[in-house]
This record gives sequence, C-alpha cells and structure tokens, in this order.
Amino acid sequence: MSADSESTSRSLSVRRGESVALRQNPLVGRGLKEIAQFADRARAKELFDLGKACYDSGDYDQAIADYTEAIRLDPAFSEAYSDRAAAYESIEAYEQAIADYTEVIRLDPNDASAYWFRGCTYHSQAYHERDNACTTGYYDKAIADFTEALRINPKYAQALEYRGGSHRDKGEYDKAIADYTEAIRLNPNDSNAYRGRADIWHEMGHRDEALADYTAAIRVSPISPTYKDRGDFYQRTENYDKAIADFTEAIRLAPSFEPKGFICVCQPTYCARADAYAAKRDYDRAIADYTEVIRLNPKYARAYNSRGRAYYAKGDCNRAIADYTMAIRLNPEDATAYNGRGNAYEGKGDKAKAQEDFAQAERLGCP
Repeated sequence: MSADSESTSRSLSVRRGESVALRQNPLVGRGLKEIAQFADRARAKELFDLGKACYDSGDYDQAIADYTEAIRLDPAFSEAYSDRAAAYESIEAYEQAIADYTEVIRLDPNDASAYWFRGCTYHSQAYHERDNACTTGYYDKAIADFTEALRINPKYAQALEYRGGSHRDKGEYDKAIADYTEAIRLNPNDSNAYRGRADIWHEMGHRDEALADYTAAIRVSPISPTYKDRGDFYQRTENYDKAIADFTEAIRLAPSFEPKGFICVCQPTYCARADAYAAKRDYDRAIADYTEVIRLNPKYARAYNSRGRAYYAKGDCNRAIADYTMAIRLNPEDATAYNGRGNAYEGKGDKAKAQEDFAQAERLGCP
C-alpha cells in the first residue's frame, strides 16, 4: 500500500470513528432527534393545510387521509384531530368524530371548545338516529359535554344555546327556555337563541312570545333563515299574507346569505310560499312557485305532488295526472300522490284508473 493510500485509509477511519462517537454522545443524539421531530412537525403542518383545502372543497375522504398522516407524524397535533373529527362528521361517521374530539380533550382537558364540539356531534348523532331507542342517551351525553364546557367557561353562550337545543329535542322545554334565555343575556345578538326559544314558545302555545322572539331574531340578524322562520310561524297560524311577505324577503336575501347554497336555502322557501298561495286559492302563483322549486331540484317529489294538487284545484286534470305520475315515479311509496291522481282520473271520468289508484293509496296507508 502506498503512503498516500495508507494516509487516506487512516483519515477515513478517524472520520468514521468520530461520527460514531458523535452519534453516541447523548447531547448530539438529542439534537438529531429534535431535528427529525422538527422536520416531522413541519411536514405534518403541510399535510394539515392540504387536509383543510380538501375539506373546504368537499373532498372529505382525502381530507381525512391527509389529517391522518399529519397525526402519524405529530401525534400531539390537536388541531389535526379536531379537523379530522369535523371531516368524519361531514360523512356521518359520528363514532370516529367523537373519538377524535375525545383525543383533543385528552391532550387539553381544559379546552371548553373541544367539549362543545363533541357535544354538537352527540347531538347530531341523536338527530341522525332519532328513530332509535338510544337517541336519549346521545342527547344526555351532549348535555353533559355542554355543561362541562360551561364549567370551564361560564360565559360560553354557544354552549348554553346548544344545550338548550338538546333539552328542547328531549322535550325538556323549561330547561331549554332557561338556557336560551341565559344565552341571550350573555349575547343579546345571538339570533339562533331567539329562534330556538321562539320554536319552543310556539310548541307550548305561547304565540305572542314566539312572534316576539322570531321578530327579535330578524332585528339582530336580518338574513334569509330568520325571515323564513317567521314566515313559517305566520303560515302555521294561517296569516298567509304576512307569511308570503316574509318568504318573499327570505328569497330575496338568499343569495347574499349563502351564495353557494342558494338552492338549499331557496327550495324550501319557494315551496312554503307556494303552500301559502295555495291556501289562499291563488293557484297560478302557487304553480309558479312549485315550478321554480322543480327547476331548482327536478327530483323533488313533493313539489310535483303539490303542483298536481294545484292543477287539480284549477280543474286541469291532465296536468295534475302528469305531476302526480312524476311524484309517484320519484317516490313510489307516496300514498297521497296515488290518492291525488285517483281524484284527477275520477275528475276525467276514468273510474277504472281512479279505483286502481285509490286502492293503492289505501294499501300504502292513505285513509
């Protein structure tokens, strides 16, 4: 071996030895570990941001995947758990959402908002499974979480508002009114608390109090849903002119309230206004509104059924039959559509088809 080769070999050997010694040094090892953790956290933040973008675009599955990878890289990433929970809830995976909010609470037991979010999820689960016997248990868990959020932050108005909603859905009206009233005291501009309390007043038969709260909700938040709520109240109390005026204002305000969700906001409002016109026997305006509903959602069976009823009331049996037939095609279990079409066939003098439809309506439970 030449002198140069021997020198190079000794140099490499020394550097390898120094490298091993450095790695074995606890201070250096800790530094390297912290550098790796820093890199993982930085990558986790990138994935978190990607997840948020996917969530905002409605791609919940990819959002969940990104949040999951972010959590793998940074297991203490509370925001990633919280946002993944929201994505799970968006696809009605309530158990997974609750598990993630529970992890957020474990990471910070004094996070009032985490209890509030988990309470909201329990409430959503109760509503989603409202036909099951376990619904009351979910409402109880929601109430417990809202109560814990209030223990941590006694001025948490939203927790009071949502606890009021859970009490309301359990039929505990006195407790619900107390919570809504306290929420309003803490935040006099909370339109949702006025709306929730108004619904209960109406269910309890206190019409004056209900109207006052619906009107207060409009005063603090003059948006499409608050006008729709008061319009529904007027409709239920058969004050159709005022109902129509509120529904019209709700439709006018809908684009500014939720531009992306215009159809979701307007469809029920047009339908409600059409019902009010029909109740006044203003069938042409009713038909125009039902037609707009169908334009917004061509698969909405109820709009065809209602428009068919309006055509029948006008004596236009052919158009009524066409609409009832479409309603039946979209919802073959709708007894009222068969009954309505039977009436239209009878109006045309086709007794055989009328009897067939009446028989089917009776089989489906129409009295």
